[in-house]
Amino acid sequence: MGALRKPARFFLIGNNLAIDFANTVVDPGGDANGAIGSWEDLAAFLGAGRGTPEARGVLPLAMKLRADLRSILERLASGKVADAVRVEWINLVLKMEAAFPRLAPEKKGWRLERVQIHEDAAGLLLPVAQAAAQLVVEGASAGVRKCGNPACILYFQDKSGRRRWCSMAVCGNRAKAAAHWRRRITQA
Repeated sequence: MGALRKPARFFLIGNNLAIDFANTVVDPGGDANGAIGSWEDLAAFLGAGRGTPEARGVLPLAMKLRADLRSILERLASGKVADAVRVEWINLVLKMEAAFPRLAPEKKGWRLERVQIHEDAAGLLLPVAQAAAQLVVEGASAGVRKCGNPACILYFQDKSGRRRWCSMAVCGNRAKAAAHWRRRITQA
């Protein structure tokens, strides 16, 4: 008999960091509070390591950003424009980016790197906010969709318009199996 596989820590199925962050309201392991309920969970998602005591205070901002992202995704998935109140939280995080480009030496020349002027703990959320801002700018053309399973609350990005499920492993196989059994029952 094969060993049981431990569920992944996060559903990384959205094809976009902001969508994956918004989807952390669901825990693949079954925790009713979602996949991010502590600083350690947030740090694991962001790949931030242990962080400072100041960084631990970012969790409430992250949870507010996640809630607003979910509202934005709901609007985008239904072809609407993101509302200004929700976008304001993205802007709050984006304004924490204080950086400048700098030339740095490489083995055979130079490379352009980005240097942070100051490291604010909330800056850990910058990649999420930047990905979210791009979705807001693209609007309906971003291809944000809600899973085709009415009981599922996960979102994903699909510009092709062909994807129906958040994940074949999560909802797609279940739907296909249910359809198969419905067909078998009606044929019997």
